[in-house]
Amino acid sequence: MAQSNITIYTLAKTTGIDRRAIYRLKDGTKKPTFEEFSKIVKALSITKETADRLWRAYEISSVGEEKFYSRERTKEFLETLSSIYDSKNENVVMLTKSEIDLTEESTTLQGKTNINNFIRNVMSLENATNGFIYIQSDLSFDFIFDELAFQINYNRSLETKIFISLKSPEKSVEKNFYTDSILSISKIYPLLLIGENLEAKYVKVTSNSNSLFPHNIVTSHYLISISHDKKSAIITKANKIIQSTKQIFCDVFPNGKNFVTRLNLDESILHILDSMFKQNKAKSFTLYSMDYEPCVTVLTDQYILESSINKENPKAVKLIEMYSSIYSQNHVNLISNFTLDGLRSFLNTGILFGIPKDYYTPLNEELRIRIIKNMCGAYKKGIYTPHLINSANFTFPKNFRYSGSGTIYDYFFITLTDKDDMFNTLSLNESGLSMHFYDFVQSLPETNLVFSTEESMQIIVDETEKILNCKLDFEK
Repeated sequence: MAQSNITIYTLAKTTGIDRRAIYRLKDGTKKPTFEEFSKIVKALSITKETADRLWRAYEISSVGEEKFYSRERTKEFLETLSSIYDSKNENVVMLTKSEIDLTEESTTLQGKTNINNFIRNVMSLENATNGFIYIQSDLSFDFIFDELAFQINYNRSLETKIFISLKSPEKSVEKNFYTDSILSISKIYPLLLIGENLEAKYVKVTSNSNSLFPHNIVTSHYLISISHDKKSAIITKANKIIQSTKQIFCDVFPNGKNFVTRLNLDESILHILDSMFKQNKAKSFTLYSMDYEPCVTVLTDQYILESSINKENPKAVKLIEMYSSIYSQNHVNLISNFTLDGLRSFLNTGILFGIPKDYYTPLNEELRIRIIKNMCGAYKKGIYTPHLINSANFTFPKNFRYSGSGTIYDYFFITLTDKDDMFNTLSLNESGLSMHFYDFVQSLPETNLVFSTEESMQIIVDETEKILNCKLDFEK
């Protein structure tokens, strides 16, 4: 205020915030709401850099460091996924074995830089010679996953297996534990997106390993064992040791759980929908979704289902039965986050995400308009809360869907390729990520990552009227 030469009286008049509230904000006896914070930042003409620092401090003071960093990691993960298909690595220098060969069968390396450079060269060598890379590690060796993604993207024929130890939540764990799991997934998933010969599994552990060398990489040419602090490594090129280590790895690897479960569309989609909706059939519950297109499944009434579902397919008939009571009974309160491009895609195509294409015919214009009218009706009843994702502040991946209600039935779905028949899921509760995603999606309305409900609903109506050439006569 002093820098802007603005008095409390002027600030109150400009923002519409009561003067007494501003006095309390100024002397620290009151925290600003998100709305107050936004108005004051705008009124004081604060630079974007300063505003970002203030916003960061504000969020940490409001929710605590643990939740703040968890939300930040989740956002970074989603934005990483959004850009992965556009990722290109050029000017990669491929090395031959002679350039990184060791003079002795075994040796040691000291220093993070030397170890990282050696690993980078080994990965290039394995790519060039169609070798393999198997990794056993915990979550702390970030460089490995970054470099591996780089190499896999350059040569996708590289056979890769990753075995990760995830720590189970305990009250006594270190402060940054709750961001570790989301950070590790953010490293693993880009690999799953771009790697055709990649398998990744995890095991849960309850305590830290006492091993001096917890990170191990076995390749066609080398065994690399790396210390906790990543400053020391033992490297061997003895073929017998390499083959023995590979066999031990292959014996243990099947005992892990898959990061990604490849779904059979016919069976798995019905099973997951059944668990999501029927678990609370007798009572109302809130379902949070975060999608590219709007989540309209709970807004499909009986007429829409009867008009579009392929009744010659018995599983499609079961889908009708599953959804028949959802809309009529109104026992699902849906809080939906989606993109403007996704809304336009649905309005133009009438395609329902996640339902196999032979189950139904894309919704015609009449049914699309009916869906939007159902959306407006549910919004007025207070059982549907839409939030359009603000693409200026948050880049959301097209191939990602999240559905959750804060229970063990939380899932996210992700398409790992461009193939229509490839559908995958990760059970968030199993991987320890349920807390991260549920909290992140639940917190979105209080951030600048999405538009307000009122703004979002108006955009939905305007886009529908423009694309489908209709008049909704919608009033707030």
